[in-house]
Amino acid sequence: DEIIGFLGGSFDAETKTLRVTRALPARQLKQDHAGVEVELDPESVPDIVETLTANDERIVGWYHSHPVFATHPSVRDIENQVNYQMMFDDGGSSMSAPFVGAIVGPYDMRNETASSDVRWFH
Repeated sequence: DEIIGFLGGSFDAETKTLRVTRALPARQLKQDHAGVEVELDPESVPDIVETLTANDERIVGWYHSHPVFATHPSVRDIENQVNYQMMFDDGGSSMSAPFVGAIVGPYDMRNETASSDVRWFH
């Protein structure tokens, strides 16, 4: 099955540096096609935000997996990216923190190569 969660970290507006310091898994909603689809349970968001805020961090992105297929963003992935960007926008100023997406392709013998792959997009 696919997995999903948020990326925590910080953004330095002066140096325009985004730091991803951790990945926090989120609960997912039940799906009929769990091997090729994943939907985040919105009720898991407050706990993640609270955990990050307690450590002077914020949500800077999201991640999910493509367990046995290419890590290219699907149309649904791009739609989710836009929705998450709007949800976590900090005011829309020119110095707003960027919000990234990551698709993780874990090692699986059915994949073309014997290595994991992480594709970043925004």
